Amino acid sequence: MAILKPKDVLIKSITLLYRQALLGSDKSSDLVRVAMETVKVPEVDIIGDSDREVLSNLKNRVLSMCAAPPDTVYEQTELLQGIRLDSAADMSVYDVIKDGISAEMSDASLKRSVISVERQLLQHNKMTQLKKIVSDASTELNFKANNIKDWKLWINTLAAQLEPFQTESGRKDPAIVDEVDVGSQDDMTRVFTKVKKQEDSTSIFTTGWQGLNRMLQGGFRRGKTVVIGALQHKFKTGFTLSLFRDFCTLNTPVLMDPNRKPLLIRISFEDEIQTNIEFLYQLFKESETGKFEKIKPDTPPEELSKYVMDRLSVNGFHVKLLRVDPSQWSYKDVFNKIVEYETQGYEVQLCMLDYLAMLPTTGCDQGAMGWDVRDLYRRTRNFMAARNILFITPHQLSTEAKALKRAGVPNFVKEIAEKGYWDKCKTVDNEVDLELYIDLEKINNETFLAIQRGKHRGMMEQLSEEHKYFCLKFNKQGAIPQDTGKPDSSRRKPGGQPLGDSTGEQRAHWDFGDDLV
Repeated sequence: MAILKPKDVLIKSITLLYRQALLGSDKSSDLVRVAMETVKVPEVDIIGDSDREVLSNLKNRVLSMCAAPPDTVYEQTELLQGIRLDSAADMSVYDVIKDGISAEMSDASLKRSVISVERQLLQHNKMTQLKKIVSDASTELNFKANNIKDWKLWINTLAAQLEPFQTESGRKDPAIVDEVDVGSQDDMTRVFTKVKKQEDSTSIFTTGWQGLNRMLQGGFRRGKTVVIGALQHKFKTGFTLSLFRDFCTLNTPVLMDPNRKPLLIRISFEDEIQTNIEFLYQLFKESETGKFEKIKPDTPPEELSKYVMDRLSVNGFHVKLLRVDPSQWSYKDVFNKIVEYETQGYEVQLCMLDYLAMLPTTGCDQGAMGWDVRDLYRRTRNFMAARNILFITPHQLSTEAKALKRAGVPNFVKEIAEKGYWDKCKTVDNEVDLELYIDLEKINNETFLAIQRGKHRGMMEQLSEEHKYFCLKFNKQGAIPQDTGKPDSSRRKPGGQPLGDSTGEQRAHWDFGDDLV
């Protein structure tokens, strides 16, 4: 890409507008207006300065053409006469414009030429913008460095400004995640192979609760972004850690590239790693013994670490747990960490982040309240989807949702589902693939986790409304027991009976009798 000379910009702009008018279009007017901002006419009128006169006249000509009504048809002779007067001080410019306007072209050739000129002006505008960004940054760095209070923020801001320019002409556009030629048998076969694999159990992360697997029509799918909404201190971290345990122990790695190593990542912005590992230890112990166990003071750390390590890696997954100060990171650092793991030979299959909204929105689009948070989710989803990474993050519910809870609204998670009760941004749901809402309910001194499904993008088969909500009971002391291979422990309401038969036989997932209400 190259920056055009001012006269070249004017010549191409006039040619483009004229040829588009022949096609009955004016869609490039905005593009041309931006290009005109790069044409600087010298303010001082120097005797013998023919360039200033030509630039000024032709720039005014171009702007008048941009302002013309959409259905304007230019009479060629009249237009050329005006341009000849505009460029009288440099007839070579007139000759070039005349050649471009007078050339006889078929409609197909006309369209191709319009696309070509549009691309040249677009590249010119981008390169001019890039030059200004770099020049401004250089000036600030060389002459105003003392005014830069936060270097990391300054660098991240500059990187965000440069991000749109990190492509080269002729190379594959990184924004294009996939492309299909419907006339190609190979392309269409590849797509349907993906469709079959997506619905194959090997590409789905199943969980330890039958009700959740039923709600998600098998489990969590790779490449999807999941947000889990709850009020403060309502088991968000415990729920996601329980899912993390299930992903590691109930699933077998399936690699897109057999030469890579399957990796599951959990990043915490709040809890220390030792807190999460202690919780995982207690989950594993409770699953094996059926009772809650604290870590015994005399148990050697080596024994504890081996116990947790063996269980997290039992099926062949590699696992990374990180504790990060979110004030020192941005979404770019999350992406860079994943890319770093990829360069080390890993295929990242899961990124669980507790939680995304704690990151500064540095580098995100700014606008109305919440727009930056929505853009944060959008960028994250696009990055994860392109790599087929399952991304899961909790998100606080809003103060309006808290007021509903305080008012004692019945069926709280049902009431708030898909109604935008998100903290910081009411339109988070627009950017994610799956919403889950959770809340703690206490009935007769027993605690239940209520789970409601909201949006679930990409599922072709409609799910019955009765399967979008269920409850799980906590042990008296401890967490929620898994029911894999056991009677279904799901309940249709807090305090209700489990859906599994009392005989220990599992009731079919579609069979909900009235006796269980």
